[in-house]
Amino acid sequence: MKLYDLYIIYRDGRNILHKGFCESNLDATIISGFLNALTEFSKEALPSDGLLNVIEKGNVKVIFNHGSFLLMALICEAVDRREIIYLNNRLAELTELLETQYREVLKDWNGDLNSFKELGEVVSEVFREVVRLSQPPNIKELADKRRLYYYSVDEEGFNIFNTFYKDSISFKNFLKTFSIPDILVSRLIDKLRSTYLTLDDIKNEFNIDEGTLLRIIKNLTLRGIISVCR
Repeated sequence: MKLYDLYIIYRDGRNILHKGFCESNLDATIISGFLNALTEFSKEALPSDGLLNVIEKGNVKVIFNHGSFLLMALICEAVDRREIIYLNNRLAELTELLETQYREVLKDWNGDLNSFKELGEVVSEVFREVVRLSQPPNIKELADKRRLYYYSVDEEGFNIFNTFYKDSISFKNFLKTFSIPDILVSRLIDKLRSTYLTLDDIKNEFNIDEGTLLRIIKNLTLRGIISVCR
């Protein structure tokens, strides 16, 4: 299970929020309009009374959840029906929460995004566990496909590192096995907080052996500190 993008779309196709879980060059306004048009087309053209719930290409899925005012669209990788159901349930939870919290605004939204105060925080809270469950690629794939993967640290990962791991004895002992000073990892976290870097970018800037670097990245990714995307 891997998350790419979440789109929160008003019923007329206007984009309210795009949350990217990875670096993306796609225009959120164009994509949200396309996704809304796709669901409307399915209502008119497909011989079914049901709503469009999932479209897929291989393991990549677009999962939809339809509310009274909002359309949720999550682009992700899901390998089986269990994961699709789990993600759809999170979307349904988010839809209900937002349509309750912002009901008066959504009845006749005038396009003012300032009406949705704290929306990003609500989304992050609902998807917190989903992000933690998203498994990173294995070390061999990260090495073999180094040009495809980028690494970053969001605010939540930054806070987790500084609160729970930066000064923990177990983490310091883990770094000692590679003779890596913890101050170097702190610098890496700070750097990734402000940009996306490839494996080679990190190697060149921090002069860390590749095998060691991959194990540190894997360790921090599993703890929800570093995000891996492509």
